[in-house]
Amino acid sequence: MRESIGASFVVYAIVIFVAIFSLFFIMGFNYTKAFKMKNRIIDIIEENECYEGGDCQSQEQISKALADAGYRMKGGQPACNQYMKGRTAEIIDNNANHYCVYKVTTSRGNYYGAVTFMYFEIPLFNIHKEYPVYGETKVMGKF
Repeated sequence: MRESIGASFVVYAIVIFVAIFSLFFIMGFNYTKAFKMKNRIIDIIEENECYEGGDCQSQEQISKALADAGYRMKGGQPACNQYMKGRTAEIIDNNANHYCVYKVTTSRGNYYGAVTFMYFEIPLFNIHKEYPVYGETKVMGKF
């Protein structure tokens, strides 16, 4: 009897270890996808040197890149103003594709900030979390 209790304890320990390992693996994968999307948004804005107005094609290119990469476009608009980390900036895009773009004006010129989101869900326990991933472009000229 004592041997069966000891064996079941080892099985439970192995199951818990595998569950924790899988959890970290999945979280790392989701963070990597959000980080890649943030970098892709920043690259597109830097290539075009704009995000909005006139002949700027950034918004279309970003939408296509997000769709091609399979970035989760969760319904609803994110509350972009809570991710500014104390900066004074203009929220340019707060859209249904669930990313945010900011325009920050400095004495050296303008730069843009982008926020994408890492999602973590366990529907069985009704856990739905999202974590922001923030990045900035280089300063783009004197305006």
